[in-house]
Amino acid sequence: MKSEQHSYIISRYEFKYILDSIEAERLQNYMEKIGLESDDYSNKGPYVVNSLYFDTPFLDDYYDKDASLLTRKKVRARIYGDNWSNNHSLIWLEIKNKRNFHIIKERLGISADDWESFISTFNPFLITRDNLTQKDKEFIDKFSHLYIKGRYRPHIIVKYRRAAFLDSFISKIRITFDSNISACFANEDFREDFMTPVHFGSTIMEAKFNDKLPWWFTKAVENFDLKRSDFSKYSRSVAMLRNSYKIPLSR
Repeated sequence: MKSEQHSYIISRYEFKYILDSIEAERLQNYMEKIGLESDDYSNKGPYVVNSLYFDTPFLDDYYDKDASLLTRKKVRARIYGDNWSNNHSLIWLEIKNKRNFHIIKERLGISADDWESFISTFNPFLITRDNLTQKDKEFIDKFSHLYIKGRYRPHIIVKYRRAAFLDSFISKIRITFDSNISACFANEDFREDFMTPVHFGSTIMEAKFNDKLPWWFTKAVENFDLKRSDFSKYSRSVAMLRNSYKIPLSR
């Protein structure tokens, strides 16, 4: 994998469902039977998603979700691997804006050197590699202004195991199954010394699509009696860690 990736924007809808382990297994079997294929990341099996969430001193992004605001955002860095203390060749910076069920995610892949420059100074403007495109520069400007103006800092790490399926024939839709969700507060070297289970025993299924849901997914919702959820990994993880460590979060 390249150590740098140009920025791009994803615009789509996301529906979430909370499953137990039996429901998750049955639904994954269903996806395979109707011909869905594993995505590029999971063609060798489930993989680890590891996100470092940033927030303001007053945890504005957390409280926006807690207040069920229609429009909210998340600012994070993401790797695909077990531990932030390992040397990763590619780190994604992301801004995720959400309005109801519609999300717009902007991301840029940076090298380990650029990541070190940023995280050691908390200054995203230091990402200045030679091959930046105009869109890359626009993303860095947007990320930097948001980060500096809001005084964002690393807050928590959320890690989980993901299996993902694609349907690119009938309609463009991606189905992900996220399990073994755990979280910890971000310390200075981002070592996950102690991870707290989040929503233990549950799997979060997400349907990610651009236009309308295919008939087979609507049928699955009916057959499996699925109920849509507003579950947020970040929000639930903050609440879980707050309860575990008894740290008051107040504005």
